[in-house]
Amino acid sequence: MAGHPDMKHDPLGVLLAGAAVFLLVFPLIEGRGYGWPAWAFAMLAGAVVAGVLFFLHEKRRARANRTQLLPVSLMTNPGYVLGSLTATIFFSGIAGFFIVLAVFLQTGFGFTPLESGLTTLPFPIGVLLASFVSGKLRGRLERSRIAGGAAALVIGMLLLMRVVAGIGDTVDHWALAVPLALAGFGMGVAISSLFQTVLAHVPHADAGSGSGALQSFQQVGSALGIAICGEIFFSSLTNAFKAGSAPHAAFVDSLGSALIFEVAAFALVAVFVLFLKAPPRPQHAGHGAPEGRAPVPVEA
Repeated sequence: MAGHPDMKHDPLGVLLAGAAVFLLVFPLIEGRGYGWPAWAFAMLAGAVVAGVLFFLHEKRRARANRTQLLPVSLMTNPGYVLGSLTATIFFSGIAGFFIVLAVFLQTGFGFTPLESGLTTLPFPIGVLLASFVSGKLRGRLERSRIAGGAAALVIGMLLLMRVVAGIGDTVDHWALAVPLALAGFGMGVAISSLFQTVLAHVPHADAGSGSGALQSFQQVGSALGIAICGEIFFSSLTNAFKAGSAPHAAFVDSLGSALIFEVAAFALVAVFVLFLKAPPRPQHAGHGAPEGRAPVPVEA
């Protein structure tokens, strides 16, 4: 299908957006390895500058009635901005969690990749169970499902912290099953409702941009989660080894520290969702879809 003849690329917008993300994520990932030099903080400051320049550039293109990479109408839409921030925080917790848990099991306690994967199997089982619940609700109680799912994730992470704190020289994978299943159930309940709620009030003209940008925020959140959670975990591990801790004890303490970030992230999601506007109630079949409702991105 041919593209719309009036739609033009926004190469400078792409460059500024990419620069902002790179300047933010790179120092968070590599800063610790280099001892947090001045250039790391300069890059973080540069990320803010690039973000401001991106907004001003898109605003100028909007005044000229030219195509924008991310429409200004979305960047000035409070519901969309808060929803995108909520989604970014949500996915930062998910991605960061699995990275540090895999390192904890495989490097800290000698699990093979297969053993590590089987140990985390209760999490996707929880997601599967949640999909049946979400299917029964059929678009109802969207905000309550997000808040409830985030709360289940918080409780699951707190339970996991308690289990991890009691680990000695061996890991009983069955002890991790209930916290992981509960966290997975929370994710499964919240994730589809989160996208629906954020996109519900995006104008029809901005539906494609809003959906695509939300997926980008999801990826940025994942990258930030890996960077922040990894930084907490490995910094704690390094300090524990310097203090003379035994290897297993060092990994236990480090995972416990990283899980604090998880609890905080999902608690923020539960709070932010209270300020999101509820999506319109779904209409009965045959009456048409609610006007202005944007499509939900398909998860990779």
